[in-house]
Amino acid sequence: MKDNKPSCGCCHSAESDRPALLGGKPTLAADLPRQNWPQFNNDDIQAVTQVLKEQHWASDAPQALALEAEWCRYSGAKFCRATSSGTSALHTALYGVGVQPGDEVLVPAYTFMSSGYVVLHQCAIPIFVDIDIDTFTIDPKKIEAQITEKTKAIMAVHLFGLPADMDPILAIAKKHKLAVIEDCAQAHGATYKGKQIMTIGDAAGASINGAKNLLASEGGLFTTNREDVYKRSDDLSLRITLSGKTDESKYPLHTIGFNYRINTLGAALARSQLRRLDAFNAFRRSNAERMSGILSKIPGVVPPKVPSDRTHVWHMYRVRFDPKAAGVSMSAKAFKEKIAPALTAEGVPNRAWMAWTMPDRSVFQQLDAYGKGMPWSSPLARKGIRYNPAEYPEARCVVDETVMLPDVPLAKSSEIIDLTGEAFRKVFGNLDAILKA
Repeated sequence: MKDNKPSCGCCHSAESDRPALLGGKPTLAADLPRQNWPQFNNDDIQAVTQVLKEQHWASDAPQALALEAEWCRYSGAKFCRATSSGTSALHTALYGVGVQPGDEVLVPAYTFMSSGYVVLHQCAIPIFVDIDIDTFTIDPKKIEAQITEKTKAIMAVHLFGLPADMDPILAIAKKHKLAVIEDCAQAHGATYKGKQIMTIGDAAGASINGAKNLLASEGGLFTTNREDVYKRSDDLSLRITLSGKTDESKYPLHTIGFNYRINTLGAALARSQLRRLDAFNAFRRSNAERMSGILSKIPGVVPPKVPSDRTHVWHMYRVRFDPKAAGVSMSAKAFKEKIAPALTAEGVPNRAWMAWTMPDRSVFQQLDAYGKGMPWSSPLARKGIRYNPAEYPEARCVVDETVMLPDVPLAKSSEIIDLTGEAFRKVFGNLDAILKA
C-alpha cells in the first residue's frame, strides 16, 4: 500500500487525522449549515399570489403562456409548451416526433427511470445503449449496433447537468432517418458547443419539479423547433383553453389525450425562478469546480469530467473510486463499499442515487408493462427482445464504483467544500485502517 496522504497546505495532528469511522472526530459537524434548496425570495411569493388574484387556470392562462414565451427567449427554442411534469414533456416529445406503438427508441442504460418508462407510455419499446463512463451520458460509438428496422428515435439524456455528445448523435440520426429527443430534466441552462440544450434535437422535454435547477413545484417544459412536431403535440396534451367560443375549440379532442397542462401556480413560480437560473447555475459551477480541484489531487478519487465543448450545470455531483490508482488490490465495488461509510462517518453525505441500471428493472426483465406481455407481445413489436444487464458494463460501473455527493452543488460556503475535501483526505490517507475496519 502506498502513502495516500496528499498535502492540502494545512497542519494536522495525529488525532485530527484519525478517521471518524475509527473513533476520530467527524470532519463536518452534524449541525453545520450545509445547503438549502429550493431558494425562494419575495419575488417568488408575489408571483404565486398574483395567480390567486388573476383566477385564470386553463392552458391559456397568462402565467402559462408567459412561461412558454420566456423559455423560448431564454433557450432559443421556437416553440414551447408548459406541461404537468418532465415525464409528460418527454411523452409529448415522443408523440410529437411520431413514435408509434411497436417502434423502438434508443435510451441510455443508466438514467432516471422516466427516460425509459415514458417510451412505454407510447406503447413503444425502449432499447438500451451503454454509456460513456467519463460523462455518464449515452455513448455515440455504441448507438448504431442497437439500431434495427423498428428504430424510430434516439433519446439523449443530459444526465446530472452535462449535455450528451450531440454532434455524433445527430449524424447517426440523420444517416438512419431517426428523430432525436433530448431529456433535459437535470440540465436547464447547459450548453453544447455554445448552443442551449432543448434546441439541438427534434424535440425535448425537461422537468421543473421542486428539486431541479429551474423549479415550479411540479411541472415540465416541452420544446421543439419543428412546427409539425409542435402542432401534433396538441392532440396529446389536451390544451384546453377558456377563450374558445365553442366546446370543440375549448376541448380539442381529436384523439386520446392526457391532462398534461401545467399548474398555473407552478408556472408563475418557474417564471420568477427563471430570472435567477443563470446565477443559480454559476453558484453550482463554482462549488463543483472547487470540489473537483481538491479531489483531483487525491489518488483513487475520480471527479466528474467536463469536456471543453460543454457547460455543466451540476444538478448532481458524482465521483468515481479507482482502487488501482489508490494502490489497492480489490474490486471497485468492494472498494466503494468501504469508502462510502467512512465518508458518511466524516459527515459527508453520499448516495447511490439509482443503484441499478435500466435493464435491471423488473419491467424489462419480466417484459410486462401493461399485462399480457404488452407492449413486447404486440404484433407490432419486434420479436425476441431481451434485456441482459451484463451487456451494459459502463452503466454497471456507475452503480458499482460511484457515489453522488448531494451537498456539493449547493454548498452554502467554500468552507463546506474545503471540509468535504479534508474528509476525503482523511479517509484516503488512512486506507489501510479503513479497509480493515
